[in-house]
Amino acid sequence: IEDSPCFPEVSANKYAINIRFNSLDFVQKPKQCDHDVEFSMVICNF
Repeated sequence: IEDSPCFPEVSANKYAINIRFNSLDFVQKPKQCDHDVEFSMVICNF
């Protein structure tokens, strides 16, 4: 993700975690990235 022009948008509830990767555009609203983004995720339960 370090060299990707995309940033994550995370939403969650008690049933699911959704991660949407968007590309940053200063002229228009952010758009979803149209390529695969490799990432890792760690979940911690308190």
